[in-house]
Amino acid sequence: MKNPLFENLVACIVNNNSNKFSEILKKNPIDLNSKDGKGWTLLHYAAQYLTVEIGQILISGGADVNTKDNFGNNI
Repeated sequence: MKNPLFENLVACIVNNNSNKFSEILKKNPIDLNSKDGKGWTLLHYAAQYLTVEIGQILISGGADVNTKDNFGNNI
């Protein structure tokens, strides 16, 4: 099942838009450890796209740095 909020946050990560990312999170709290169909969390995407500031936002918000995707990979 697709989650439009998750997808919007991933788009912010891909575009390295930390301001919009933070704005969306403030208005729409989400479980920072939510996963997509691949088992990726927002932190997986932040690591993949090297968006350090967004990664810091996620970690300070409680994202699990040890979570694994569907293939057993972590960040």
